[in-house]
Amino acid sequence: MRYFSIKACLAFLGLTGLHYLYRPIGQGQGIIFTLHRVTNKKPNKFSPNSILQIQPDFLDRLLYFLRRKNIDIISMDEAIARIQGGKKSDNFFVVFTLDDGYKDNLLEALPIFEKHNAPFTIYIPTIYIDGLGELWWQNLEDIISKIDAVGYVDNNISRYIKCRSLSEKRAAFDKMYKWLNSLDQIEQRIQINDLAARYSYDCQENCRELIMDWNQLKLLASNPLVTIGAHTVHHYNLAKLSSEKLEQEMALGADILEKSLGVRPKHFSYPYGWKTAFGAREFRMTEKLGFASGVTTSFGTIKIKDNLNIYGLPRISLNGKFQSVFWTNVLLSGKPF
Repeated sequence: MRYFSIKACLAFLGLTGLHYLYRPIGQGQGIIFTLHRVTNKKPNKFSPNSILQIQPDFLDRLLYFLRRKNIDIISMDEAIARIQGGKKSDNFFVVFTLDDGYKDNLLEALPIFEKHNAPFTIYIPTIYIDGLGELWWQNLEDIISKIDAVGYVDNNISRYIKCRSLSEKRAAFDKMYKWLNSLDQIEQRIQINDLAARYSYDCQENCRELIMDWNQLKLLASNPLVTIGAHTVHHYNLAKLSSEKLEQEMALGADILEKSLGVRPKHFSYPYGWKTAFGAREFRMTEKLGFASGVTTSFGTIKIKDNLNIYGLPRISLNGKFQSVFWTNVLLSGKPF
């Protein structure tokens, strides 16, 4: 129902042309897009994480559209230079960023970016590249998809949720996602691994299946179109960490990337990126550690004249539910935000 309402609003703006009227006010100077997976693999009927997945042909059509509209597709380095006034241009710009380091970024997305000579930034949580991380949101989906009921322990109370039908699976996922997301970050990982053990699921094997290894990341990083950014070590919600642990996660992630790739990352992405995952403390740490920028997943366009905080830049998600250049063209106006 939520996505139907959003599409209805976007369709109204697009079909009436109202988004064009708003562009001089709301568009700003540019947009940073955020992506995760780019793959031809079709989602199953139960796939709550399919919003993180777009198809390569949509990315191809979007890049062609942007080139045809003479919109600049630029790197994060150039975007920051424009924001800070070091590089003047009146052209509207778009930056493509991808989070987490999925294998399909190398195998399916890179050829399309190369076809259009389009730069992009990919933000890496290093434990994922080690093959030892938990993509807990995907782990949860995979577990629920294969069982008819799920049991777990919350505050020493055993809980049980039926998940036989599609609607029951969706409800179970929503309830458990909310619960896992509310936990202390160490406890969250303990709980997802405990859940996985009870249902014979290997979180680390799933990580190795979906995420690049170091050799693949090095191959990707060697491409002149690619900028590697930092995304912590463990992909924790930083706002839930102590100040000491916060600095350790951010600094160590950058240190590992520098040692492994030979270049220290200049740009940072806050894991999750929603408003309860970052704040002024995290912005200060990003600046203290010498990053040139920090990106969130808060929706919005880049409006340089609005005293823009380069350590809390907004991004617009290329959502798997909205794989149409028509929808994206409406988003470019800035009106939906």
